[in-house]
Amino acid sequence: MKTRLRIILILAAGATSLPLALVLCPTKEPMYQGKPISFWIEELARTQPVRIWESDRPAKVALRTLGTNGVPYLAKAMRRRSLFGDWYGHLWPRLPGVIRDRLPRPVYPGAVRQEAAVMLAELIARH
Repeated sequence: MKTRLRIILILAAGATSLPLALVLCPTKEPMYQGKPISFWIEELARTQPVRIWESDRPAKVALRTLGTNGVPYLAKAMRRRSLFGDWYGHLWPRLPGVIRDRLPRPVYPGAVRQEAAVMLAELIARH
């Protein structure tokens, strides 16, 4: 009886820890300067060039350096939809400056899709 209970407990612990491990340990993304490619894709949409001919923003340099390793992540970003990005994007400009300065600037899914498509086309043209 004790061995049966022990086996059931071990199986239950394994069954609960495996999904937890999959959630807590995400897949490894390509990294550039210690930051994952998903950070650079969002940063690309968050920062716009000051002048039209300035195309060497840090995010673009990072994605060019990562090269074709970033293609699956750029393709995934092109399908991106945000559940809370719309309301946060509308709310953020209306917040008092003290609060707004402490919160991150919103990243709009449309801007992410557009910048990912442009970067993907550039990577395909280079290789």
